[in-house]
Amino acid sequence: MSDSEEQDATVSAAKETPDSVKLRKRQGRAESPGTSARVDKKTQLDAKGDDEDELIMMKHSTSVYALVPDKIWVYANHRWSFLFFGSIAFGFLALTCFMAPTFETIRLSYTLVACSLLSYRFKLYYKKQWLAFFIELCYVVSFFLIGSLWICPAYGCSEDWTVGVFIAATGAVAGSTFPLQMGLALHHPEAFETFFLHNTPMWVCYAIKWRNMLPLPVHHSLLHLVWLGMKVYLLWVMVYWPCLLVQPFMPDFITGAETLPDGFLYPGGTKEHRIKEKRGNYKNWVKYMTLGTLAHCGLSTTGFLAAAMCFQYHTVQVAWIFAVLVGCVDSARGFYKRSNDSTIPDPGLIGGLKKMCYAWVILIPAYTGSMWLDETMWS
Repeated sequence: MSDSEEQDATVSAAKETPDSVKLRKRQGRAESPGTSARVDKKTQLDAKGDDEDELIMMKHSTSVYALVPDKIWVYANHRWSFLFFGSIAFGFLALTCFMAPTFETIRLSYTLVACSLLSYRFKLYYKKQWLAFFIELCYVVSFFLIGSLWICPAYGCSEDWTVGVFIAATGAVAGSTFPLQMGLALHHPEAFETFFLHNTPMWVCYAIKWRNMLPLPVHHSLLHLVWLGMKVYLLWVMVYWPCLLVQPFMPDFITGAETLPDGFLYPGGTKEHRIKEKRGNYKNWVKYMTLGTLAHCGLSTTGFLAAAMCFQYHTVQVAWIFAVLVGCVDSARGFYKRSNDSTIPDPGLIGGLKKMCYAWVILIPAYTGSMWLDETMWS
């Protein structure tokens, strides 16, 4: 990746809109991802006064972070990125959900693409001091899944572990795309990685479960399946919560590193501001960080329930994949519309929760219908 591409991904505007601040809050990035060096494009473009000069300005002026709406991200400026990442996204969807690949093909292709995107993000986040994000659930579940794909067939894994990873990836990770408004963004590798990280683990789990690639139980009660997902979650949170608890007592570069709760507690805050708040008002940090973790657990549990229903019935799994994908497409549509027109409001967390409700409107009839047909067939 060239320096100019990395600059496009990491540098933010000096004058951020309220919508961009809200967006970074949802994504857990409180601090502007770069310097405040953007010049006033409108003034310069008025002086030049033609479309060619505007295009030159958009290419060479300081840009915004890849997940903040801006005219630089429209299709006309990144058509090759749209075609390239769109091919990866829908090619991988076809491979896992519509074709009949071997386990080796899925394991190798997923590992190659996932590790490539994670390596790019690691390089970027190392420079921007965002590495604390790698302890968030979505990353850890991806690591669990990649490890399981390579370790379980050779050395064997417990049935509970394999199912637990399925529930966590299909439920909490994929379901988080609703409240966080994660779109099918194709304009930049950093933006596409967000989509890939949260969607493809569910697609891989679909192929493994419904093509019998690994030995999985046929029947489990709904509550037991939810508990298996929760066990994976508890394994993560037993490390995650203590890490946040001791973060204010660590060296500055660790204390100031952004985490998901920071985006909600200190929106727009700098590294120095976070250090000051966490150390100077430690009780407040612990209180709200813990409440945020509990809220995260509550939302994740609804995802575990959805995944448990998917594990029991193929039709429900297809409905869930469809609902998540449609939600991501709609979020991307909103993102690119706001990139063209900054006056369009960001739907925010409330809009994301509404999408989650719409998904349940699809999921519940699919589950009850599948259950009724199953009981009818066996009666």
